[in-house]
Amino acid sequence: MAEPALINRFFLLFIGFYRAAISPLLPGRCRFYPSCSAYAKEAFEILPFPVALAKSTYRILRCNPFNEGYFDPVIPEAKDRTSEQENP
Repeated sequence: MAEPALINRFFLLFIGFYRAAISPLLPGRCRFYPSCSAYAKEAFEILPFPVALAKSTYRILRCNPFNEGYFDPVIPEAKDRTSEQENP
């Protein structure tokens, strides 16, 4: 796996801080599995920054009392199939 970009690493540090210092102070639990912070962490580890930011933001916006929650894993971006076909 490639090393996350610098901006992704910044967000990974922020997520780590949130999970260690802020999350324990909040009541309740995330409605999804994996938790929203675990989802964001994985997204920033494996996806390009704009995609990780969009998916994480959308996930956090769905975590509200009107959404029951469910299993929602991070889906990696599909590879460019044309380059795979040209270079088997």
